[in-house]
Amino acid sequence: GGTGGIGKLIALFLAEKYQAKLILVGRKLITSEINVFLELIESLGGEATYYSCDISRTQDLKEVINEVEKRYQKINGIIHSAGLVKDSMLTKKEPEDMSKVFEPKVQGLLNLDQLTKHLHIDWLVLCSSVSGVFGNIGQADYAVANCFMDNFALSRNIAQSEGKRNGTTISINWPYWKEGGMRISSQQSDRLERIIGMKPLETSEGIGVFLDALKMNIPHTIVFKGDKLIYLENVISRFQSFNLEKQFDNELYKHASVVEPDSNKRLLKDLKIRLNSILAAALKVELDDIDYDTVLEEYGLDSILMTQILDEMEFELGFTIEPGALLE
Repeated sequence: GGTGGIGKLIALFLAEKYQAKLILVGRKLITSEINVFLELIESLGGEATYYSCDISRTQDLKEVINEVEKRYQKINGIIHSAGLVKDSMLTKKEPEDMSKVFEPKVQGLLNLDQLTKHLHIDWLVLCSSVSGVFGNIGQADYAVANCFMDNFALSRNIAQSEGKRNGTTISINWPYWKEGGMRISSQQSDRLERIIGMKPLETSEGIGVFLDALKMNIPHTIVFKGDKLIYLENVISRFQSFNLEKQFDNELYKHASVVEPDSNKRLLKDLKIRLNSILAAALKVELDDIDYDTVLEEYGLDSILMTQILDEMEFELGFTIEPGALLE
């Protein structure tokens, strides 16, 4: 992940602060954009070489590490910041997509560990995610992959204490970075702050955490910026049973005297029309084109549209809706 969001920002910092010699590895073939980035690193006083390599492919990674050893003789530290998301509800995920999410963070990390276990490195930093601790809607596979990284850090440190590995392993559960990592829209960022109290990290804050984690030498660090009370309340609520029908009964209908079955049907029909009007407007289609019984995912909703729809539905109904409940 050497030219990815967080990897880029850390590389620039190391070049400017320490004039570091950097080996950047990524899946992409080298492009003019990557060349410009390498030149930027050099202008800051660093030195950078880029290798196109999928770290989940053992032989490809082995060749890169062998070449780096021949050129530099020594590797001081390793940062694993590779990652991939394929957001979808678990029941809709395809095995092939889940494998792609696992590859960089699971197989890639295992390869990196095996092929560098003979090196006398000072540290191995794993860029994990808060989703590995608290989960996230549509990211069951990504959460599992990050949870693997967190536990791998503990396991590798045990191996280090037994003399089987060199260097401390540190897993950092990052939240969203404002200028890097898995990017989100401003609307999504506003929703995160409003609903769960989380604010995106500024680059300077993220770099500060990175340095503190190295100094503290703690295997597992969870990072959060924002309103802790709101966030903890949200996390607790995720582990409680969720009943969509009960939520609608309690919130939407609490002032209504719904007794007759026909009245229930009318209310439900009115609710469907209101919600489908919002969906049709967001998708820029006619209301008649929205089928009540069609799964929302089949309309090609991306995360930005989903955020927009949730905001408008919450404004219309007057209470917060979990993204998972909307998809269900």
